[in-house]
Amino acid sequence: MANSTAHKSVARKPEQNTVWSRIRRIACLALALGGVGQVMALPGDLDTSFGSAGKMDWPALETNSAREAIPLADGRMMFVLYTNVYLCPFCPNPPPKYITWLRYRADGSLDSSFGQNGRISAPASIAEQGVEYGFAAAYPDGRVVAKLRTDVIVRWNADGSIDSNFITELTTLRSTGFRISKLLPIRDGRLLLVGYFSGSGGQETISLVMLKVNGAVDPSFGDNGVVLVSEASSINSVVVSPDGQIMTAGVTRDRRGITVGRFNADGTPDTGFAQDGTVTTYIGRDGRALSVPNASDTDIAASGQTIVLQPDGRALVGGQVCRDLRAVCMPVLLRYLANGQLDGSFENGMRSNRWGSTMTVRDIYVRPDGKILTLWDRTIVRFNANGSHDTGYGDNGMVRILSDGSRFLPDGKLFGYGSYIYRYLTDNADQGVVPCTGLWVIDAEKGGPGRGFQIEVQRNLLMMVVNGYEASGAATFHVAGGSYQNGSFSGQLQRYAGGSAIGGSVQAAHLAGSAGQVSLYFSDATHGTIALPGESPKTISKFDFGVPPKTEINVQPLPGLWVIHSEMGAPGRGFMLESQGNHMVMVFDTYTAQGEPTFYFASGPLRMGTTDSVTNWATPLESYAGGPYFGGLRQTAHFVGSIGFAGLFFANGSDSLACLWLPGDIDCRMFSKFDFGLQ
Repeated sequence: MANSTAHKSVARKPEQNTVWSRIRRIACLALALGGVGQVMALPGDLDTSFGSAGKMDWPALETNSAREAIPLADGRMMFVLYTNVYLCPFCPNPPPKYITWLRYRADGSLDSSFGQNGRISAPASIAEQGVEYGFAAAYPDGRVVAKLRTDVIVRWNADGSIDSNFITELTTLRSTGFRISKLLPIRDGRLLLVGYFSGSGGQETISLVMLKVNGAVDPSFGDNGVVLVSEASSINSVVVSPDGQIMTAGVTRDRRGITVGRFNADGTPDTGFAQDGTVTTYIGRDGRALSVPNASDTDIAASGQTIVLQPDGRALVGGQVCRDLRAVCMPVLLRYLANGQLDGSFENGMRSNRWGSTMTVRDIYVRPDGKILTLWDRTIVRFNANGSHDTGYGDNGMVRILSDGSRFLPDGKLFGYGSYIYRYLTDNADQGVVPCTGLWVIDAEKGGPGRGFQIEVQRNLLMMVVNGYEASGAATFHVAGGSYQNGSFSGQLQRYAGGSAIGGSVQAAHLAGSAGQVSLYFSDATHGTIALPGESPKTISKFDFGVPPKTEINVQPLPGLWVIHSEMGAPGRGFMLESQGNHMVMVFDTYTAQGEPTFYFASGPLRMGTTDSVTNWATPLESYAGGPYFGGLRQTAHFVGSIGFAGLFFANGSDSLACLWLPGDIDCRMFSKFDFGLQ
């Protein structure tokens, strides 16, 4: 591999990445390499104590209809399902849609003690009149409450029977134009409503309304049961402290800032929090937190999506900031002191990802040791108590999961839902140091074109591809994979032959032998030692491209091993991608027309496409020869030439799916991030 910045900066950094030689699905590869042994439980693994190996099927007719997930205090879970299937879809007046609530035990089985074999539905008297999508929530004692229409709230007992002691139709509030957006049961049995009052000219004011235990409006709260929050256009998350204080997170009326409020138990603003009970935080174009917006940042929109209280009284707020009409975004995490000031000990009060991500912080869990787990769409990201990235967790502080809709449970595990119901582990277990995914280099061989290698760890399996040279000088690659434990790996460097050449037909490669054993040890996520066949141990490090931070690009592909869809299922070719800043590197492992393994290197800038949702990359595939070989002296490879252009097309902001053009291609080939397939 070319390792010089002189030749298009073959850079590398602690981000995530590796290549693979399209061998076979990892399970087959692991067997070929002598087996992987027992699988350790690592962050992002499915919790095998739940359901069937960590996942559960939905009941019939309710597949993929989940709209809301509610974690319960004892490890049980509740789902709100909004069924879109009509009993008579072509009737002139079809029956109304219906809502079902399902409750699962901690082991993944339906809780038969709840309703009818684990499910309840809207009361018939209400269902006959038509049911809107219902917001739902659960009390600590297991009771469930849901909004079924604008003016109807229903509460069920812990066994799923209707709670006849709770009666409210909110007709008075409805007459004033009030509509509910959120429910929050209070530990003392009361119910906090978040909603909107409609004013003159269609102007809406966000409001808090408190209901008594019996469902009546509580006149002791605010102004006859109502608190108007004029500073916010929406409240997206609300939490109540053990002493009854209410904290909210949402969006300012101009939609440019994140607003956080704190109210006393009686609804009055807490003047000890930012003097008037409300603090607003803006995010500048440079990613810094501001008390007032920059005059030039008129296109920036911010949103506070979730709020969590730490045991010490500090508050964590997660959300998203976008610019350029929401075309370019980044997730943000802020921490506030008990007095409402941003916590300067927490990475200057906030953590932010670089511009370009479309993710948002959707949920937060604070561990007993102070470390912070956050959920960014399909990614778990862990921070230390001071807000620094916990690089010893997962892949440089990040773990990918399968499902879109997910929530943290009270014990820190994560459950999600989509095609199935999943429960994930989030603990580090005995994983030890996990190396950053991507391009690595032997320290003594930096400074000129030569060999390099790619590393990726998923769960407790490691794969590596070594790009080097034969004694004849011809470029070649070897693959190793197997069990990774306690920062160490040892396995055979396998050589394959007979696979697909660029421009040739798809054909399976065959195992052609082993170059010997390779051993790896990592002292931290970006440094380690390698022992290659016939060579003494050498220090290695994650390769840093040395490029500026990313700007304007709305997608940064996941680093690591990728595979062409049409070539899955047998040993063959594959490639590695890694981007840092606006620069991306590809190492393509393939075969010559004679069936010999070889590799090509490409490096170039990522660019915005014709629309904001598209990112393009195109650059020559280059060949090198004459570099170091196993057991041989260090020598510098030389540039041979280019075989043509490779092009990539990432659409709709996807970081794990794209189209690839190779030299000679007329149509693009779909390819995606390679998953070792242990779920």
